[in-house]
Amino acid sequence: MKTKVISIALAGNPNSGKSSLFNLLTGLNQKIANFPGVTVEKKSGKFLLANGDIAQLVDYPGAYSMHAITLDEQVFTKLIEDRTNQDYPDIICYVINAEHIERHLLLATQLQDLEIPTIIALSMSDIENLDDIKLNSLREMFRVPVIQISSRTGEGLEELKNEISKISEQILIGKYQQQKFLQNTNWLGKLEDLKLLDTLKITDNSYTNFLSLILFSNKNDGSSSASILKAQVWDTMLRYDQLQPLIKVLKSKDNVQDIKHGNLDRILVHPIWGMLIFTLIMLVVFQSIFSWSEKPIEFLENAFSYSADLLSNMLPSAWWSDMIINGVIPGLSGIIVFVPQIMFLFFFISILEETGYMSRVVYLFDFWMRKFGLNGRSTIALIAGGACAIPAIMSTRTISNWKERLITILVTPLISCSARLPVYSLLIVFIIPVGKIFGLLNYRGLAFFGIYVFSTLAALFAAWVFKKILKSNEPSQLMLELPNYKMPIIKNVAFNVWEKVRSFIVEAGKVIFVISVILWALTSYGPEERIQEALIKLEKEKINNTNEKMISTESSIRLENSYAGVMGHWIEPAIRPLGFDWKIGIALIASFAAREVFVGTVATIYSSHDDGENTEKLSVLLSKQINPNTGKKVFNIATSASLIMFYMFAMQCLSTVAVVKKETGSWKWPIIQLVIYTLLAYLASLLTYNLLAG
Repeated sequence: MKTKVISIALAGNPNSGKSSLFNLLTGLNQKIANFPGVTVEKKSGKFLLANGDIAQLVDYPGAYSMHAITLDEQVFTKLIEDRTNQDYPDIICYVINAEHIERHLLLATQLQDLEIPTIIALSMSDIENLDDIKLNSLREMFRVPVIQISSRTGEGLEELKNEISKISEQILIGKYQQQKFLQNTNWLGKLEDLKLLDTLKITDNSYTNFLSLILFSNKNDGSSSASILKAQVWDTMLRYDQLQPLIKVLKSKDNVQDIKHGNLDRILVHPIWGMLIFTLIMLVVFQSIFSWSEKPIEFLENAFSYSADLLSNMLPSAWWSDMIINGVIPGLSGIIVFVPQIMFLFFFISILEETGYMSRVVYLFDFWMRKFGLNGRSTIALIAGGACAIPAIMSTRTISNWKERLITILVTPLISCSARLPVYSLLIVFIIPVGKIFGLLNYRGLAFFGIYVFSTLAALFAAWVFKKILKSNEPSQLMLELPNYKMPIIKNVAFNVWEKVRSFIVEAGKVIFVISVILWALTSYGPEERIQEALIKLEKEKINNTNEKMISTESSIRLENSYAGVMGHWIEPAIRPLGFDWKIGIALIASFAAREVFVGTVATIYSSHDDGENTEKLSVLLSKQINPNTGKKVFNIATSASLIMFYMFAMQCLSTVAVVKKETGSWKWPIIQLVIYTLLAYLASLLTYNLLAG
């Protein structure tokens, strides 16, 4: 018998437990992409059913209703309203948080009226286990399978898979039937009273009725907006009227756990204590990132050094072996060694999300964010920007106010992301000494924290400026559900960290590999006539100059007169006021594609043409570099601080530019960002260098 592939849409309200169930069902057999035409992240995965069929599961953005408000919700509703869509699901697995069932029932009734085969999965069954009376009431109301599951224990997982198998077999032979929720209500009579029958052009079939309503509602062309709103309100009220008997059965009294959560919220969302606790949490996070990653980083550095030595002894002397040893390995090691720090960053963000704390942060900051033209949901984008600006900008789709969303998109690239982390880690070494305050707080960890605080303040100031420039009369609002606090599911945290770190390594690795090869070629070859003239000049210097320390080496002469050296010297007049030499200039040019390339570039440039051992730590190697024009160290305090300021403001990420264009629908805003932030980076770097060097 031929194996079938069953398409399943995983749907539900935000904080319903969809992602946990998705990870439990698919494990590592999942992939990340974007939904067609939009930059909303699409998670899909496969798992095997009991009958041998393959289930293709897609985790859709959370939605409260088919009457979509945010762009995220529209991704789901536009798919469900279009049966011709190639991604239209065979089955919907609708996830309901068992702790707050009544809040999740509206969308369930709407999906039922669209006649899509549905299974209801009650998550959190390990915390809130429903008795038979409540379960039977749910089943009688919706006439669909209702299964209690726990993402922690795996309870109900096999039962869920079996129900999917049964429904898929019934669909195949055309025997599946699903009762409509509003089939016994006076739909047509009410719409006639609202004078919407002619507008919606509907018939007496409840599926067509409701589909016509949501199709008309989601046109977004401004037509009959008052009538649409009136119909949506009526539709919602009618559904809740029908649900009241069920809600009375399901609704339970506040329990001790709810009281504990309320007591916690009085502290964590308090305008003063909440802010102090959030600041303390962030301080601990950055201290831990720097302290915990020291040993893993040291291990990776030694591993790459050992690999370079081993290959140097094993491989024959040839251009390709030189490219691997002095180009690819230093380039990749320059970024891979900082993966532990990035891993810990994603780990802490995942923990905060899993516990339910992030939703409190949104609520806590909403009041203050409005003063800068932002929204409480902007906080999520700004915090997520500490990991990567791309998903952070994509997350703004949950902000319904156009002005607030645009400002959030414009300022998010100012937040120091994980791609800047390797740059900061490398440069802080030349500014901040090793040590701890009171034996607890790491100096360099505090410097990390200070950089992130400064970048956040810069983003807020930029937001305030944009607030004054951009005009809009659209009202600002925040609708938010605060999930119950819960212990993180370690498996979910591990999946999230693995997914993010793997993505970083793959994406950054591809770019760095290509750039490392190109840089090796540019630094290894150059105009032959120019190189020979420089070498002849070097021989004369050796004869006439008794100070050997002032005499350049042959390798440095070849580098300076290579194609990369020519490019570096060409831009040096523009960057010399910032404290940068032509070698740093090469790294700046290379890193315009992606910031993290800076570290790999300086690793390639300095290790390829150093006459000593190539196996030293990059920071040690760079600390020995001397500027021949000044006789001072290249990476001194002033230059290193100047570089940090440059990378703090410069929008050196082509992927971010692309996603801003996609989200705003125009090249206008990414170009404005690129120009303004590049100028700002130059001025900040110039000011910093002159203050510290003087």
